[in-house]
Amino acid sequence: MNIGLLCAGSNAYGQLSTGGTEDRHRFSSVLPGLPTNTKRILSVSCGANHTLVLLETLNEAGSNSTELWGCGDGRRGQLGPSYDKDGGPWTTLRPIDLDLKRQGLDAYTLRLASTSWETSYLVLSTPGKDDVLLSMGSNDYGDLGVGIFDAESQKSQACHEVRFNHVLGSEWAARTIRIEALATGLHHVIALLGGDDSRRGIQIVAGWGMSRHGQLGHATNPPIRSPAFISIPCLVASDAALGRVIAAGLGHQHTALLHDSGRVTALGSNRKGQLAGIERWRDVKSVGCTWNGTYAVVQRSDQTHILACGDNRKGQLGYQDGADSSIPSPFTSVTHRLLNMACGSEHVLCLFETRASVSSDWSDQSRTGTEVWGWGWNEHGNLGLGNTEDVPQPVKIWPPRSEEEESAPDGKVLSIWAGCATSWIAVDR
Repeated sequence: MNIGLLCAGSNAYGQLSTGGTEDRHRFSSVLPGLPTNTKRILSVSCGANHTLVLLETLNEAGSNSTELWGCGDGRRGQLGPSYDKDGGPWTTLRPIDLDLKRQGLDAYTLRLASTSWETSYLVLSTPGKDDVLLSMGSNDYGDLGVGIFDAESQKSQACHEVRFNHVLGSEWAARTIRIEALATGLHHVIALLGGDDSRRGIQIVAGWGMSRHGQLGHATNPPIRSPAFISIPCLVASDAALGRVIAAGLGHQHTALLHDSGRVTALGSNRKGQLAGIERWRDVKSVGCTWNGTYAVVQRSDQTHILACGDNRKGQLGYQDGADSSIPSPFTSVTHRLLNMACGSEHVLCLFETRASVSSDWSDQSRTGTEVWGWGWNEHGNLGLGNTEDVPQPVKIWPPRSEEEESAPDGKVLSIWAGCATSWIAVDR
């Protein structure tokens, strides 16, 4: 497999890894390309001006390992201790050395990586021991999850370990803690903590960071002003009657928690309608948030829909005001099957498997292909259409349709990601 990574959008600090700092209005290949031993791109996460790429690679011993690469602005520590703060931004992807041996974590493997505005988060695992969550970068709203400390103290420690001991009850004694999922907004974070296999029923939803609007579950009735931020993990309220929380979507001032029952718990601000009616949604398979919107993939019988609510000033909802909350074609087309949805700052991408005709067999790989559709805010060209006009309804953005891009990489799309005015497509070339 020859994996290519394509990017479009905001690039003021080289966060697209194109070798420069000009925005890209059409999809371009990242430079210098991925390592030749790359087997899979596990994740791409893009903050305000920095990007983390987590790769699964084949090492010299013939076994799989993970590598963390990054680019963009690392002046606040968000690209780790190897970033040269005086050397300007990294305009191409580089391996990030976390110096895990010095921290006694050399036996651990990187499993998850995510970014908020100017902070990065890494989950590490090793058999028989608790997962470890590291944070690095800005601590403006308690983003690091390790309390408040002065700037000089932060300079002396590039990576910080987020601890959860104070929120664990006695039922967690002698149990291995696993971080099942990690979700990040602009300035708040949600971590789903589960026990080892013998205690799957145990779960804690923990969060930290900005909390003024109740996005960490501190809203009360009658309303009492929530703290501006919480700098260490706290328990986040969710409706236990709806089942186990399996995923979370985080916006600027709101949170959506998805339960295994297909129901959603809403937390935080609804000033822009970003939580309007989402607790009435049913049969939800996945959930995501833009800064001021909430999106859900809903499966009913043999049809897939995407429901959306929130701010629509930039076309983020994918339908005209006054319509119902279900985004239109191609989601109802029998020739398109939704594989994945990715929510960026104020734009959304969807990956579809396609078949040549209604009579084609989905299992016949020679008759199927892939397409990426998108809509919403496009000020930085992040939809890759060659312009900066907002897109109020879904349009096909990959494969490219213009003659100017006939030389662009083709092949099957493997996955998609969306960040702060950026879009990413992994292609098997």
